[in-house]
Amino acid sequence: MPEAILEPDLPICDPHHHLWDFPNSRYLLPELLADAQSGHMVESTVFVECGSFYRAGGPEPMKFVGETEFVGGVAAMAASGRYGPVMACEGIVGRADLLGGAAVGAVLESHVRAGGSRASATPAPTIPVPTFAPATPIRRPASMAWPSSGKASPDWRRWACRSRPGSTIRS
Repeated sequence: MPEAILEPDLPICDPHHHLWDFPNSRYLLPELLADAQSGHMVESTVFVECGSFYRAGGPEPMKFVGETEFVGGVAAMAASGRYGPVMACEGIVGRADLLGGAAVGAVLESHVRAGGSRASATPAPTIPVPTFAPATPIRRPASMAWPSSGKASPDWRRWACRSRPGSTIRS
């Protein structure tokens, strides 16, 4: 039984959703938009990584970037206006292994490039990897936190210290 829409004029950013396409289960832009346009005023969404659309080949640390590349494309589709007013995937939360040594800087930079203005580094409180969260609509500076293990690689710390202007490291 559907719930009543209590405040249909309240603008909403859905802060956590996933996209996937598995043999017996699919949730992509059409399904997301159907949910987002079902009565509430969802204006934007934040994609959170879910292990779908990783790269099939290439270096192991870079495979996570495939998901950000895919979601960046979905975000561009939504931003075109062709699919309605919802700014789907306006923020992107991706994944990287902080214990990956020297490769972690390249992985983080690849996520930021793939996500464009939608990605910036921010803490992941429950998993020992950095995540990439929205530069918009939340409009906060890029930031990073130590992994929950407290043992970030020196390479990750170097990357964090030279990241974009306004970046901070939270511990």
